[in-house]
Amino acid sequence: MLRITLSEDAIARIFTPVSRKQTFLLVIFAFLYGALFVNYAEYIVFTSNPPSASVPPAYHLWLEVFYMVPFFSMLLFRGIYSLPFVYVLGRIASFGNDFGYPVYAKFIAQSYTGSLLDWWVWMVGLGTSDRFSWIVRMPYATFQMTTELMGLNFVVRVLIVSAFFFVAHRVRARMGSCTCAK
Repeated sequence: MLRITLSEDAIARIFTPVSRKQTFLLVIFAFLYGALFVNYAEYIVFTSNPPSASVPPAYHLWLEVFYMVPFFSMLLFRGIYSLPFVYVLGRIASFGNDFGYPVYAKFIAQSYTGSLLDWWVWMVGLGTSDRFSWIVRMPYATFQMTTELMGLNFVVRVLIVSAFFFVAHRVRARMGSCTCAK
């Protein structure tokens, strides 16, 4: 059995790469980045294509990387240990993208006339229909995104983000304060 042990310093660098204040600001930025910029970029992609065009191949993989792009610079300054934090910030940007989409579509692009609540209920897996459904084309699989799959996706993302911040809180409490960045 492979057993990996990390030093206290490595654990601190993984779970507390920046101060609490910086973490709070990065979380807010990540959500707004997903809600505003990623939705804007998606609208450019989809409005520049003819109506008969399908979603580009591996679009959702590209989108996963796009969520994390503004945070990659942390790797230059904080090192590879900050990669889990960059990933978590990308998950938060994905929440901003998903929950900001109907707001953006309704009030900025004016291309959605439905209820925001209907969209958000569908996003967490409690929708009654698949009227918001779309086709996901990955290099290895193609499938229809349903409210149930979206709900499962939502729960997994919440667990990932929550687990990271729970462990980060425990690490901060055990160490007294962030030792990596003040």
